[in-house]
Amino acid sequence: SEKERRLYYDLSHVMPVDQQMDMDRMPLPEAEKLALGYWKEHDPTPETRDNDRLVEHCRRVAYARRHFGRGIWPWDRRGEVYIRYGEPASRETYLDDNATTLGAVSTAQFGVRQIEKWVYKT
Repeated sequence: SEKERRLYYDLSHVMPVDQQMDMDRMPLPEAEKLALGYWKEHDPTPETRDNDRLVEHCRRVAYARRHFGRGIWPWDRRGEVYIRYGEPASRETYLDDNATTLGAVSTAQFGVRQIEKWVYKT
């Protein structure tokens, strides 16, 4: 669907805030053209046929839809983080009905919060 396709061209999770545009209001062909131009500029290997960064972005979007989009469109906060930063170096998952862990993402499940702590190496 067009709604699903737009997710792959949405640059809001990867583009610096000061460069973002409201791509949701653009006709899809215009949004696609803008996104493809962005990815061309950020291609780590422009001498090759495939744009490795674009391929990775599409993989991340698909992963976010599949793993973090259950019950919420298009995904929860974990999907946003995953698209921006990729796979964390490590993950911790635990249940806690009174969790107050700073920086953790929680999802309610049968009245118990599932806490995930993702660690990224810089």
